Amino acid sequence: MPDILSGEEYSGGRFITYPSIAGKNKAWCAVYVQVRHEKEVYSRFQKKSIDCFLPLLEKWSKRKDRRKKIWTPLFPGYIFVNTVLDNYTNVEILRTQGVVWIL
Repeated sequence: MPDILSGEEYSGGRFITYPSIAGKNKAWCAVYVQVRHEKEVYSRFQKKSIDCFLPLLEKWSKRKDRRKKIWTPLFPGYIFVNTVLDNYTNVEILRTQGVVWIL
């Protein structure tokens, strides 16, 4: 996986250079993802070193025999990303499994 913050990746004995976002202005944007896949997409963004935020809400869930505390997304289907929205980053975000579109 490329680390888009450093701009380089070592692959097969050579360095592959990617555009660096250092020194550019970052902005927050919403990314629409498949509903009930927010935590998986969040994890994939973390692996790609994409700065993101997934607000979670703690609530009680009723089960057959007990009540259980669970964490659910505050905004189902949305993850917030703080990055430079250039072509390379847009493609990296959209190629992530579970992402539908960038708002």
